[in-house]
Amino acid sequence: MLSGKCCRTTGRTKAHVNKRFTLGSPWHCCQLELDGEMHPIHALFVVILSDIVAALPENVETRRGIRIIGPEDGAGRLEVLVGGEWGTVCDEGFDIVDANVACRQLGFGDAMEANPSAWYGEGVSLIRMSSVACRGSESRLSQCSHSTRHLRCSHRQDVGVTCRNRTANSAALKWNERFDFGVRLRGDSKSRAGYVEVLVDGRWGPVCPDRWGSKEARVVCGQLGYRKGRPRVYIGNRSWNKSSKKSISIVSSNATQTAALMTDVGCNGFELNLVLCSHPGFGEHRCKSPGAAGVVCAAPPKSHRSQAHQERGDKQVRLRGSSLPWEGRVEVFFDDEWHKVCDHGWDLKDASVVCRQLGYGSAYEAVTRARDIFGQGYTRVLFDNVQCAGNEAKLLNCEHGPMYSHTCRHWENAGVRCNAPPVDRVPIRLSGGTGSEGRVEILMSGGGGSTTTGWIGVCGDKWDTNDGAVACRQLERGFVVTVGAGGKYGNGAVEYLATNVSCEGYEDSLGRCWSGGTASTRTGECRSDAAYVVCKEKLPDLIPNFKLAEDSLKGTASVQRLSLSELSCALEENCLSQSAGRYTQSVETRHFHYRYLLRFTVQVINFGTLDFLPIIDQKDWIWHECHRHYHSYENFAVYDLLEARSGRRVAEGHKASFCLEDGACVDGGTKEFLCAANNQGISVNCADTYNHDIDCQWIDITDVPFGNYTLAIHVNPNRLSAEMDYVNNVVKCSLGYYSRDGSLEHVKCQVGQ
Repeated sequence: MLSGKCCRTTGRTKAHVNKRFTLGSPWHCCQLELDGEMHPIHALFVVILSDIVAALPENVETRRGIRIIGPEDGAGRLEVLVGGEWGTVCDEGFDIVDANVACRQLGFGDAMEANPSAWYGEGVSLIRMSSVACRGSESRLSQCSHSTRHLRCSHRQDVGVTCRNRTANSAALKWNERFDFGVRLRGDSKSRAGYVEVLVDGRWGPVCPDRWGSKEARVVCGQLGYRKGRPRVYIGNRSWNKSSKKSISIVSSNATQTAALMTDVGCNGFELNLVLCSHPGFGEHRCKSPGAAGVVCAAPPKSHRSQAHQERGDKQVRLRGSSLPWEGRVEVFFDDEWHKVCDHGWDLKDASVVCRQLGYGSAYEAVTRARDIFGQGYTRVLFDNVQCAGNEAKLLNCEHGPMYSHTCRHWENAGVRCNAPPVDRVPIRLSGGTGSEGRVEILMSGGGGSTTTGWIGVCGDKWDTNDGAVACRQLERGFVVTVGAGGKYGNGAVEYLATNVSCEGYEDSLGRCWSGGTASTRTGECRSDAAYVVCKEKLPDLIPNFKLAEDSLKGTASVQRLSLSELSCALEENCLSQSAGRYTQSVETRHFHYRYLLRFTVQVINFGTLDFLPIIDQKDWIWHECHRHYHSYENFAVYDLLEARSGRRVAEGHKASFCLEDGACVDGGTKEFLCAANNQGISVNCADTYNHDIDCQWIDITDVPFGNYTLAIHVNPNRLSAEMDYVNNVVKCSLGYYSRDGSLEHVKCQVGQ
């Protein structure tokens, strides 16, 4: 019989031997014994099993480059993945704020405590991170300010964390098999082709080609961020196509010189990870067939534009609320409008269907309560209880609840994070600030005819928010907030500045919009200081209420007739068209001259993840005597009346400035801002409402002929304030203006450009 003797009582003996415990670990320092005589085959099984068990860590929670190893779920030594290898984190400067970020990244709640001084045992790998300093808003530990120099640290300073219970906002760990597992391709000149290597507890090894086919290739490629792939077998320096019976030359491979860690892998093609496919276990396997299993993954879509500029896929699904195109709140197009999906029953199979529909690989996270991460958006919920088998081509092909019949609240949104293919990028970094702000620097390798090497700055001459958005996206630091040149970040010690950097805003890396890879000294072509950027994970998201605007335009008093004598404040604030100036010379003229005003209600809701605040300091707010309050924002919104056919502007609103406050709140929002208290802004899930009967809440249409028009309401038109999504800042209302009796015809409003 096989039994276990342990230094500490673990409850894992005999029948539990096939479960997780690590030989020689501080928590389960067990020895395997043979009780009595055994058949040689059984003895061989024990040897193999002991090797496999020894390769498995203790209780492990893993999530995209971070894990904890310790005695129980949510408590253990903290480790990070750098360059394909795990390493520990030094406790120098590590506090509860840093521990909170680590625990949330792993799918738990906040931390109960940060555990210094190797509380959960010393690690054996390199120390990868020290001097961690998080602000608390980061979603990943790597986004926090930290150092990669550990000269003063030893493994006696390995930090650990103790996390609270799991949060309900992530299904990412449902399939977790309690050990670290990774996959990569090696041995070919193409990054999306090669023989497969798997990572088991820090050790890389190939996979036997036995039973290897198209289903297994699909799973591997999906894990690597590709939609699909074809199987290959690698023998020496040849790649064998199993279907065409042809072989091709490849880069020299050592796949056949290393013991395989997996064999007889059998997938159905829709698993989310190769480890979920059937296989006899991990260990040093002797392959029945020669060579090593490999794949050629399908090329990714040519453009990786962010969703703010391009709707990916087949126009039936999109992701919103993230600066990264491969993650966000899921929305589907049905019945001529976009809808959200309820997160009831939402899991990784459902999320993977969405990811593959968009051209990516499988999902690595099915996000529930996506509003907390990606904002709420303005669309209605279409259905709940999605149940995908995993092989569907489109989300709408999956089983789901009845359309528009559900018990879902607005905050119960489904989201995804997809495995995306690697991108060949010029390395960049932020210097002179924190992990999410600073001077932008590019690493020059001396290639392409250039002799410049090392880190250089970026010329600030033409640096704008589009360039900053790409830098934040490449660094995965969230959204761009502000950009500029010089300032408190200075020029640093760099001698050269990259010139001709000009992005459209959708690119996945700064190198894609750096024309010619040219650089100049500060006294050369560049006339300004080095460019900087400030990024943020959380931002507001302002959305005009199209339904309220539509209802107000359908009212009986949408067109109003007023004399100039009743519009004294409007004249003072320039809220009328220019022709009104001809009738302001005398009191009598003002009394007998009438203006026709198109009135409507504008309600702006903040469905983002951060409060919306004025861009100017309170000391610079402007007092308006007519309205008896301070205005904190100039050009917060603009109103235009356009010809329906040509789009030519025929009239515009002249509402000069706004006083922002929380008029109404929904879904847990709390009123924080009030104009009368000189405390202005719009809280998350709250709205500022300008009713149709408020002064200047109109467009002067006195000089506009009858006809068909489009009313365009554009919030934050100049993008002076950073937001998660600018596409939903516009409401357009089609209307028929055929009479001055106070009513309009054929009114229909919708959100979008």
